[in-house]
Amino acid sequence: MKLFSYILIGTLLFSCNNKEQKKVESIENTKKQTSNKINIVKDTTIVYEIDNISSEGVEAVVIYSDKRIKESIINIYGETGQAKIIYLFSSDLINVTEKEFAYKEDLRKVSSDRDMKAKKEITYTIDFNGKPVGNADKKRIDVFQEFKKVVPFEIK
Repeated sequence: MKLFSYILIGTLLFSCNNKEQKKVESIENTKKQTSNKINIVKDTTIVYEIDNISSEGVEAVVIYSDKRIKESIINIYGETGQAKIIYLFSSDLINVTEKEFAYKEDLRKVSSDRDMKAKKEITYTIDFNGKPVGNADKKRIDVFQEFKKVVPFEIK
C-alpha cells in the first residue's frame, strides 16, 4: 500500500510539473522579437451581428492581430441555405472567398454540415471601399457596406 502511495504522489507531482512547462512553452511561442524589445502578439476574436441582410441572421467572426483586422468569416443564414464569406485583409486589399450551401431538407431539420450541399464557390479581390479589383462575379454576395458599418477595422 505504501508503494502505491509513493507512485501516486510521484505521478501527481510529475504531471503538475509537466503542465507548468507546457504553459511556459506556449507563452514563449507567442513572443515576437523586434529590435531589442519583446512584444507579446495578441489575437482577439470578436463576434458581431449584422442586420439588414437576412431575416434568419448574419454573424461575422472577426480576428484582430495587433489590434488590426486580419480575417473575418461571415455566416449568412437563409431559409433554403446559407453562405459563408471569408475576408482576408492585407494592407490595401481584401481577398474574398464566397461559399454557398443549400439545405438538403427543411431548415428545421438541419443539424450539421452533412445536412447541406455545396452550391457554388467563388474568389475575388476588393478594395477597402468594397469595389472589386479585376474580374468579380456579378452574382457575388455584396455585404461589405453593411459589414463596414458594424465591424471596426482597428480596436483599442
